[in-house]
Amino acid sequence: MKKNYFITLLFMACLLFSVIGAQADTGTGKSETVILTEKERYNEEYYKQPTTYFVAEKPAVYSSAKSTLSLEDYLVSQIESGQTTIDVSAYQIPESQAVNEYLKIINNNPQLFYVKRNKVLFNYITVDNRKIVFSYNISYIDGITEEEIAKMREELKAAVRQVVSQVDTTLDEYQQALLVHDYLVQNCEYDSDNYINDTIPDISHTAYGCLVYKIAVCDGYANAFTYIMKNMLGISCELITSEPMEHAWNMIEINGEWYHVDVTWDDPTPDCIGRVSHEYFLLSDNKISDNSPEAETDHNHYAWAGDNKAVSTLYDNAFWETVDSAICYYNGAWYYSRWQLENDNYDEAIKLMKKEEKALLADAEEVIYNVPAFCSADGRGYYSVSFVYLSTAHNRLYFNSPTEICQLNMAGAIKTVYAPEDLSDKKLYGFTVRGNELWYAPASEPPASKQTDIRKYALPEIKGVKAEDVTGEYNGISYAIELEGLQKDDIVRYLGTDGTYQKDQPEMIETGIYEVKYQVDRDGCGTLCGQAVVTIEQAEPEYDLPTGLIGYIGDSLGSVKLPKGFSWESDSESLFEKRGNQNYLVTYVPEDTKNYKIISGIEVGVEIDCRHQYVSKLTTPPSEGEAGIETYYCKVCEDTYTSVIDESLPKLTGIAAEDITEPYTENTHLITVNGLKEGDVIQYSLPDEWYETTQPEIKEIGTYQVYYKVEREGYQPFYGMVKVTVICSEHAYTSVITKYPTETESGIRTYTCNVCGKTYTEDIDKKVPVDNGTKDAEEDTGKNTENNSKKDTEGSGKSPSQIDERIYISEFESVNSEADSIFKPPVTLKKVKISSAKRKGNNKIKLTWKKLDNVSGYEIYMKKGNGKYKKVKTISQGKTVSYTKNGLNKKYVYTFKIRAYTKIDGKKVYGAYSSSRKVK
Repeated sequence: MKKNYFITLLFMACLLFSVIGAQADTGTGKSETVILTEKERYNEEYYKQPTTYFVAEKPAVYSSAKSTLSLEDYLVSQIESGQTTIDVSAYQIPESQAVNEYLKIINNNPQLFYVKRNKVLFNYITVDNRKIVFSYNISYIDGITEEEIAKMREELKAAVRQVVSQVDTTLDEYQQALLVHDYLVQNCEYDSDNYINDTIPDISHTAYGCLVYKIAVCDGYANAFTYIMKNMLGISCELITSEPMEHAWNMIEINGEWYHVDVTWDDPTPDCIGRVSHEYFLLSDNKISDNSPEAETDHNHYAWAGDNKAVSTLYDNAFWETVDSAICYYNGAWYYSRWQLENDNYDEAIKLMKKEEKALLADAEEVIYNVPAFCSADGRGYYSVSFVYLSTAHNRLYFNSPTEICQLNMAGAIKTVYAPEDLSDKKLYGFTVRGNELWYAPASEPPASKQTDIRKYALPEIKGVKAEDVTGEYNGISYAIELEGLQKDDIVRYLGTDGTYQKDQPEMIETGIYEVKYQVDRDGCGTLCGQAVVTIEQAEPEYDLPTGLIGYIGDSLGSVKLPKGFSWESDSESLFEKRGNQNYLVTYVPEDTKNYKIISGIEVGVEIDCRHQYVSKLTTPPSEGEAGIETYYCKVCEDTYTSVIDESLPKLTGIAAEDITEPYTENTHLITVNGLKEGDVIQYSLPDEWYETTQPEIKEIGTYQVYYKVEREGYQPFYGMVKVTVICSEHAYTSVITKYPTETESGIRTYTCNVCGKTYTEDIDKKVPVDNGTKDAEEDTGKNTENNSKKDTEGSGKSPSQIDERIYISEFESVNSEADSIFKPPVTLKKVKISSAKRKGNNKIKLTWKKLDNVSGYEIYMKKGNGKYKKVKTISQGKTVSYTKNGLNKKYVYTFKIRAYTKIDGKKVYGAYSSSRKVK
């Protein structure tokens, strides 16, 4: 086969080398364009089924096409997304197959009507001595834009739906094929003028040209037939070609057998509206190629290629071979016309015939109307062919006689719809229905050339029929529109989800806006097309208002469980603070949020109670003859009550606890009470504090009085007291200069024990005057004082110089005496004492501590479980003595430390860390 090659060596090397793998020895990238002649476009190789290529496991070049799709699916998806250059290098297509594989895919997908089928531009590279297709550049129809393509796609879809709406898919496959064949012949015209002038536009080779423009050449007809039969009706169908004939047609599979269908050669040329030939419908290989002298029709198809063989002769001599009208399926039966002479009565030689649905191939047929014969102009002869043409539209069957256009309605009655008054001596040699118009072609005798005098008659409009829009709430029942003004025999159909009109309205149950399109057909009238809108709004859901909700002081609102579908609209982190009933807002979300509204702002009540945590005090000790009084106080809600101690009850004996003296550690020092029995309840307190079940936290150096109370059933409570002394067994000092020496006054260095916080001071000698620029004696004096020792009578006996100490001299060194005179020594910061650390709800812990004087603020450190301490808060106000940490998990133990700081000359000076405090 001869091709026209246009080779361009301008393929960009930079693009090429950016994607070529380092492992490949690549040559020069090249670009090639192949343009087919009108004859070459019918090369059989271009219409075979595409080879199934997938991405190579180890491609010789790297590619952006990492798809799992086959080459056909990938290329089609890229074209449909508007790509102009498509990287296919990973598919490893040999350069020798570049044109064949591309055109196979394009021709196998008639929906890509906007892609040129006679031009292929591809780029290839040489990898390891192999030429590999790198990419395709897609050639679209000249001048077409993305917006136009999108519009044309929708036009094609609408045209295809129109064809499919004429096909009852419950019919046999060959009957469906017959209806599509006749529709294309009736509604498309062969592009004869452009064919003769060799100016056939690209669009005439496409399904779009056939179905939308209604003008095409052979491959346009064949593409349309393939698209509808294969893509829409699911019946196997292929386009085949003969390069010597420069022709394309179809092969279709019916019940496992393949047959030829040539829609183009069944459409008369020049065009005669309404005339449909069936000489090339469902033929075997032998029949379509039979040009012997004995053959009644010279079919003469030859030199086609394909893997499928049409060996069945089932339809080779079917009755439709002599039928020149459309064969219409209407109201459960088949209708057509034929010239049939009986008893030499030429006036009734043309008849309108009927066959039952299941008997289309049977010999039996019924004459339902005799049409007067078409005579020649001088009345001397008759045409032994039928010029009675049929068309189904508006749910009616239309046909023509020599002078009238008639209609067969659903009841089987025939009536005249239109009798043209301007025929004179002419007769109707052409007729069809297009939309709401009757197209007819009057002539003195059958046309031998293209019909030019085509006239149109608009059917009367249906008036007074309308449907109002419908609006309602979801109720689980399908909504429907109501048409007003219908007459008894009117036929109403509604557009379904499959794009065809049906007798039933579409189902409209769920919330949404539905456009209901309908058609109304009436005898003698055009189809009325209308539309109404059904709006289904969300309904109010039914729900039971949550009741019996209980919360507890200190818990968050979110801890109160709501019934399914409800959630807190009020702040779920807010804490309950006092007892009583409190109203909050919730939101209800139904399970079906598409059809039911989400309701917010619902007010519900929560009864807030307290999980009392009582502590007690002995307010009046029992005495001889007088009862005692014990006061109980709830730490949570501050509720109080009193209990009487019955002095008549026996007193407890044998209860005792010994004083303890222990060295300082970070742990709490605990007392031991002896003489307890099973069932005894013991509580503890410090002086003037309430009794609690846990011992008070004693960690700091000092002497403490711990009071305890033991309760045993049947006895008066026992009250006792024990002393706890905490000492520092080994001091560890750090020091800081708290007063700098001058020439007239000594300085002071303050030492602080990092263990227990004990402090002491020592003097720093006065400054020595400096002569002749010698080194200021301050440094020597200051440093020498570090060697002074002062025994700590309570400590280890080591001097400060013998202890691991940190001396922050550099922070306070003076440069001259003027600076010394205005220097304000820092304040010694005490160790912070944590007063309490308690949980608030499930995810909060509140810390409080004792206020220290002369501090700028506090830093708070926390560790989770056995983790490391991290600073969680810096408080910049010395007056603040509480902090609440949020976002905690109730299943972890948290430990806190706090240290104070002050600012001197813009720098922070810190005190010692507090003792650690654990919170479970």
